[in-house]
Amino acid sequence: MVELEDGLWRALGIAEIDLGVMVGRCPKVLFFEPDFQVERLRLLRDLLPRVNLRRVIERNPQLLGMDMTCTLPAKMRELSVLLPHTDVIHLIATHPKILSVNVGVAVSRNLAHLKALMSQAGVVEAGVEVMVAYNPRLLTSDVCGTVRRRMAHLERMSPGTFRRYADKPA
Repeated sequence: MVELEDGLWRALGIAEIDLGVMVGRCPKVLFFEPDFQVERLRLLRDLLPRVNLRRVIERNPQLLGMDMTCTLPAKMRELSVLLPHTDVIHLIATHPKILSVNVGVAVSRNLAHLKALMSQAGVVEAGVEVMVAYNPRLLTSDVCGTVRRRMAHLERMSPGTFRRYADKPA
């Protein structure tokens, strides 16, 4: 644990990270070599400038085990293609779990389902992108099940909710 804490401090100046949460979510971080970990953290800092890495790492410590030179940049590129008008760095900062799923398959499928679902309610694609920017969990949620049911419930409770959203998405 001391080596893990030392690596976080040496690489990024991160102190007071909740190591219990981090190790609980990804026990293999205990087995990383300190120099390996420092290098990973520095690469992560380069990929995600201006982001609170302490928060990102606490929420998704699996990032430390990912390939920072190919896999993470590829996922970030795929996200920027799927969501061309969205700040991908901010999206990752608010929902770091997005990097733990298959962006090319799962996220793109969810986004396509979400666009289809929202188009039925009159929301244009740009409106869907705004929704995703405000609530990135939509990209990893069960769009065909949970989101569809909740949307139907909201429409029953307040008819026209999504039509109003389509007129003014933000």
